[in-house]
Amino acid sequence: MTSFVAFPDIHDKPKLLKKIRHVIADVDVVLLAGDMTNGNVENLHTIIDMIENYNEQIYAVCGNMDTVEMNMFLAREQISIHRKHVIVDDIAILGCGGALPFYGRYVFSEEELGGFLDDSLKGVPDDMPKILVCHQPPYDTKMDLPSRSDNHVGSKAVREFIERVQPLICFTGHMHECVTIDTIGKTKIINPGPIWQSNKYAYAEIEDGEVKTLEIREVEALDLGTR
Repeated sequence: MTSFVAFPDIHDKPKLLKKIRHVIADVDVVLLAGDMTNGNVENLHTIIDMIENYNEQIYAVCGNMDTVEMNMFLAREQISIHRKHVIVDDIAILGCGGALPFYGRYVFSEEELGGFLDDSLKGVPDDMPKILVCHQPPYDTKMDLPSRSDNHVGSKAVREFIERVQPLICFTGHMHECVTIDTIGKTKIINPGPIWQSNKYAYAEIEDGEVKTLEIREVEALDLGTR
């Protein structure tokens, strides 16, 4: 069994990660689904260093508030999975960073996002279990409907990719208020919201090519008991 935690939209507010350091230390893989910062690469160094104190197997994509320089840093550290994949325990972890044009500088067109997603799949066997880490949520789901609007704002390219490839899970973020789990075909899509705002994170377990656990969990400090 392979276990994962995912944190989208940390936005320079990683304090609560220390509260669940026992969780981070116990899982196999830590996933960062974009917007780790608000554009400061030094702050990204701090966040990565903090997480690496508990778990060194980190994979990340940048969000719209991150920058090209941040992706370059993550690539040098062998953490970035933007436009590529890594294989852990016979599971391919695919990555697509950025978002549709919005606030921030790390934004792309639908065509570009579709190209990034296809790049991430190159060389992955068709029958290998896959998960996707994508900051931009797919179109027409519970993840892309702002609270004050009836208009879906997700990516049609991301949705098309999920419909075609059917990864086991898509870890996403970007829409802070859309804290939920949804499905496209056989794919489970999860956004726990920013940990500093929702007090939640995503947790998953995969075994024998199947999702055994997928939950949005509350941040709970380790109970050391009393003596």
